[in-house]
Amino acid sequence: MDEDSKKISDEEQKAFIKALIKSFSDVPINELTAEYIQQSLCCTKETAVILLAHVMHSRGQLREEVKDLVARNVHSLEEICSVCKTMDELDDVIKFSRLVHGDKDKGDPEEELSNEWKKIAYETFKDVPIAELRTAQVQVKLKVGYSLAVRIIDWLKTVM
Repeated sequence: MDEDSKKISDEEQKAFIKALIKSFSDVPINELTAEYIQQSLCCTKETAVILLAHVMHSRGQLREEVKDLVARNVHSLEEICSVCKTMDELDDVIKFSRLVHGDKDKGDPEEELSNEWKKIAYETFKDVPIAELRTAQVQVKLKVGYSLAVRIIDWLKTVM
């Protein structure tokens, strides 16, 4: 068998992850921890935490660390990204912080922006103060049009 035929497709990988998530659906929430997942699957702690994030999200729940970010109304994207293990968690922090802390009138620019653009925008502009960020700068750096550049800046303003 050659090496390419040993690789699993994206669809197979997604199906495997869904099966893993479902395998923990009967575990009571008070017993479901990263350590429990790590021991059950014999995986690394980092993998267990990521899987726990997916399982909790599939149940409509947040990990304690993520709840703490929402409760403290954290706006630092660096701090949020250091805690969140998935893009779903990052989106939940932003959405629930707005709901809990009353920042509802700014619209929902993050819903219009794909996760890929969020990652690219964060990595590209994480060291640039948001007050100094200009639409033209985003257009040139990311090679995007005006409307996408505006949505990127609007999203960055909600998280920085």
